[in-house]
Amino acid sequence: MMKSMRTFENNLYMKAFRRVYNLLVFNLLFTLLNLPLFLAFNLLAVDYRNVWFFLLAALPFGGAFAALIGSLEQFAMNKECEPAKVFFSQIYTFWLKGTVYWLTALACLVVVATDLLFFAATPWFQWISPLLFVVGVIGLGIFLNSIYFQIKNPLVDSKDIYKISLYYTLKKWYTTGLNGLLLVLILICMLLKPQFGYLLAPSLLGGLIYLNSGKLYKPEATNKN
Repeated sequence: MMKSMRTFENNLYMKAFRRVYNLLVFNLLFTLLNLPLFLAFNLLAVDYRNVWFFLLAALPFGGAFAALIGSLEQFAMNKECEPAKVFFSQIYTFWLKGTVYWLTALACLVVVATDLLFFAATPWFQWISPLLFVVGVIGLGIFLNSIYFQIKNPLVDSKDIYKISLYYTLKKWYTTGLNGLLLVLILICMLLKPQFGYLLAPSLLGGLIYLNSGKLYKPEATNKN
């Protein structure tokens, strides 16, 4: 049999270009959804007096991140997807639940930050700070695991998603820590290196989070009682 002739549209370079293009579109749409956070990082000083402005600006991040991970999931299954159409479909499906999961993580981080400030001037700080750090990592881990499990199991109730997310956050603590670090790295890049943090980091680092989760967690894990 003769091999099928390669055309301009299906040659290796065009396929690679389309994949890079898809990821750039995901990043652009992610950036647009996080425009309040972009403006806050660029217009406000990093000061405790602006903390409420930063928290309000960060509210869309959870839904946007859920849409990004969902889009990467669709991209992994179908490399030739239409990126904008896929991203907006993921917003429609996961925005609300992603925001709810993110609010839980934000509340955890606010409690941790408040307690750190409270204990900073006391002799207990060196003993309390590692514990609070662990609590913050667990909060981020539950958020990331909840997003992943919800995308893999879109019809499962949020209560069950929280249970299995907490289970794997504690059982696979090393992956939880790595994924939490990658998420923090995305936020740091958005703050310190906007060109990389908004145009490249979300899909690249978010993709690593997705791959880490996919290697360790199986969809059937949500059937645990």
